[in-house]
Amino acid sequence: MAKKSWLPKRVYEYKDRHGKPRFRYVHGFTYHFRNSPGTPEFLAELKECQERTGQPKVANDRAKPGTLDYLCASYYRSQDFNEQGETSRHKNRSVIEHFRAGRGSRPVDMITFEHLDAIIARVGAGYIDDSGKKRGGKAAAERLRKQLGRLFRNAKRIGMVKDNPMELSAPVKYRSRGHRTWTEAEIEQYQATHPIGTKRRLALEIMLWTGLRVSDARMFGKPGQIRDGRYRDDVTKTGREIWLPVTRQLQQ
Repeated sequence: MAKKSWLPKRVYEYKDRHGKPRFRYVHGFTYHFRNSPGTPEFLAELKECQERTGQPKVANDRAKPGTLDYLCASYYRSQDFNEQGETSRHKNRSVIEHFRAGRGSRPVDMITFEHLDAIIARVGAGYIDDSGKKRGGKAAAERLRKQLGRLFRNAKRIGMVKDNPMELSAPVKYRSRGHRTWTEAEIEQYQATHPIGTKRRLALEIMLWTGLRVSDARMFGKPGQIRDGRYRDDVTKTGREIWLPVTRQLQQ
């Protein structure tokens, strides 16, 4: 499966059993395109794939100047946004796009601190979305507050507003206990249930012996990453190069 530089992200070219070039989308699932890249039909298929994986829609560059749509498009092209790691960009853009939904045509200079503070408060209180799933909470409200701060700093830099309304906002206070650490007995029980050679066992051993984030752990073991008993990779979030010893247990 080959990745061509001219293809959209997560779209790959391959050849079928007759040697004819085909294309597929791979991200948690695999979709085989029925149409050729560049055609309107292909773009429609691509859009469906992206929506299925929950990728946020990007604001239209042809949005009306002065609107929230226009600001979002400008921010996604900014250095402040693009210097973030790929994982951070995806997560932060998702937060902004949920905020933008239904508000894109509003003039940015009419959005006040009171409006933004009320929205953050509603997210902090939690709510039930259209699918019946619980959303929001204190942590989500603080993530939204931070991303709105960056968004409206960009608005001030490009002259859409004189002052950043988010400068008046206070941090959302919350406590998080994090995930409970497994006991040695629980780890042994899991290992006894899932023997070496199974994907579930491999997932446990990678997390146990590397301490990597999930975004990095899922890519562990690509060709060329392990040399002389050490694992080398670039951290997804920061881009920093790391070298980790591959333990005997993990080698098994």
